[in-house]
Amino acid sequence: MKRRKFNQLMLSSGIASSFFPSEVWLNNKEKFEYLLGKSNSHLVNFGNFQLEKQSLQAFLKMKEAALKDQIHIEIVSAFRSFKRQKEIFENKYKQFQTHSNSTLEIINQITTYSSIPGTSRHHWGTDIDIIQAEVDAPKNDWLEEENYLKHGAFAQLYNWMQVNAHKFGFFEAYPNNHKQRKGYLFEPWHYSYQPKAKIYLQTYLENNLIQKIKKENLVGLNELEPGFFKNYQDQFILGINQQLIP
Repeated sequence: MKRRKFNQLMLSSGIASSFFPSEVWLNNKEKFEYLLGKSNSHLVNFGNFQLEKQSLQAFLKMKEAALKDQIHIEIVSAFRSFKRQKEIFENKYKQFQTHSNSTLEIINQITTYSSIPGTSRHHWGTDIDIIQAEVDAPKNDWLEEENYLKHGAFAQLYNWMQVNAHKFGFFEAYPNNHKQRKGYLFEPWHYSYQPKAKIYLQTYLENNLIQKIKKENLVGLNELEPGFFKNYQDQFILGINQQLIP
């Protein structure tokens, strides 16, 4: 059976509902608020971060395995709320607006790496940005492509993740394969816990949650053409590692 049909069968039969803890999400409104980053009631704390429970359990197993190879994985970003994503989005909008760009040009610049609020995978608690601890910190920003490749400070971590991450359910969200996908640039630091993230993305798409973003009164979005959101979903929300597509 093809993967897409299998997932649809799971959803229609109610099997996939087990991925959504009923004790937390009592109705669709609460479920949608979670998927849009407006609720963190389903998350657990991990230091200064919050993650979805099974994602954290899988990460801890992966972290332990990496330690055996003398690699210290450290999370620098996990769950990010709608409110926080909105702050990032609006700050960047103001920054790029000073160059007198059109609204579409501004949005295109923002979405080089940053998501429109309500569309970030970090809203789900399944996605993490990681660095390698206990190495000489790079002089530039940590989350830069050059730090993970060749002789970069985190190259050992990236090479280890390429071989081992999938064993624990983690996959690069935005791999270096722009011939096969569109959207965000290569992010060698961003990994997603596939078993949960695929179900959440399936639910997001089936309930057409991208349409709810139009009602959020976010700066600039009301000036865009009606077809923008469909293109954005196809290129950015679905412009991900094929292993993460439902």
